[in-house]
Parts: sequence; C-alpha cells; structure tokens
Amino acid sequence: RYDIISVTEDGDLHEADTCIMRGQCMNNSGTTGLLNCAYNGPSKVADEEEMSIIKTLCPMLIEPGSVNTHICCDINQLTTLRDSTKVALQMLRSCPSCYYNFMTLFCHLTCDRNQSQFMQAKSRVPVPGKEDQFA
Repeated sequence: RYDIISVTEDGDLHEADTCIMRGQCMNNSGTTGLLNCAYNGPSKVADEEEMSIIKTLCPMLIEPGSVNTHICCDINQLTTLRDSTKVALQMLRSCPSCYYNFMTLFCHLTCDRNQSQFMQAKSRVPVPGKEDQFA
C-alpha cells in the first residue's frame, strides 16, 4: 500500500483520511441547494444516527472488520443526500446495479473518508456572519 500526500498551492492537504468538506454552512443564493462547509481535516467517526442512514443508503462506506466507520459528512449532509435522491432512486430500484452505482458515486462524493485524494475545492465563499468559515 502506498500513501500519497500532496499539498496544493492553496495549502490544502491531500492525503488518506482527510476531508475537504464537512457540514452545511449556508444556502447557495440563486438555487435551492445548500453549500457544504470547507473543512481540511481528518475524517470523523460516524455516530449512531449517521450510521443508521449510512447502513441504508451507503453501505459501501462501512469499513469491514472495523468497529468504527470514518466519514467526511455529518447528519445534515446525509439527510440532504437521502432527501435529494428519493426520486431518482424510485426509478433506479428496478435495476439493482444502476441503483448501486448511482449511490456509490454520491455516497463517495459526500462522505468518503479520503475525499481529499479525489476532490479539490476550486473556490471558497465566506460564510456571512461567521468569521474564518468558508463554504
């Protein structure tokens, strides 16, 4: 196994077990979506409430043989993921492999403990009223 560590020009760390976002900070003006909080730090252990959603929507994120599952998302993001995919999942349930591939993509983008190894924040916006917090 090889660990890849790099630091981009903006100072973000790109290594195993490191997130680039976690939580939801603010509404995206002009859309109905929420912006995730910029977070350049270690993944966190999923709590019981988060695990209940992960077991249903994102079982591929459960670490085999481990007592704890580390994630780069929180309960708000998991709830948004569940609510945002309901319509698409109704159509995909008749094709189990389509359903699995669809959810694998969105689960990894939202919660994968190694986010920083395959995603990069291209821009950040200051969160109004919260000094030093960005989305």
